[in-house]
Amino acid sequence: MARKRTKRKITKRIRNKSIRKSSKSTKSRKRKSLKLNMSEKIYKKLLKNKRLSKTQKKSLDKALHMKYCKCVKSIKYGQKNPGAYAICANSVYKNRGLDMPFRAARDCSKYK
Repeated sequence: MARKRTKRKITKRIRNKSIRKSSKSTKSRKRKSLKLNMSEKIYKKLLKNKRLSKTQKKSLDKALHMKYCKCVKSIKYGQKNPGAYAICANSVYKNRGLDMPFRAARDCSKYK
């Protein structure tokens, strides 16, 4: 009789593991909105400042990246407009005298 009990426990464990695995694989990534994380007034202040703290620099980088992604999506890269990435890079980063992050367009798929 002890053997039957152990067999039942093993099958239950296997069933629970299979259920857990299937629930993990069905989850999808949430997309973030392209809304700025700060007001326009604060954004302009941060652009004017030469020295920024780490938190200020992170928030400014995030805001610039969101503006870049918004620009790329509005222009829509394609056969009609093959220079969408360059136009947006110039308008968001280069005209402000900032360096563009490496492969910035790749991360735009996270946003809606």
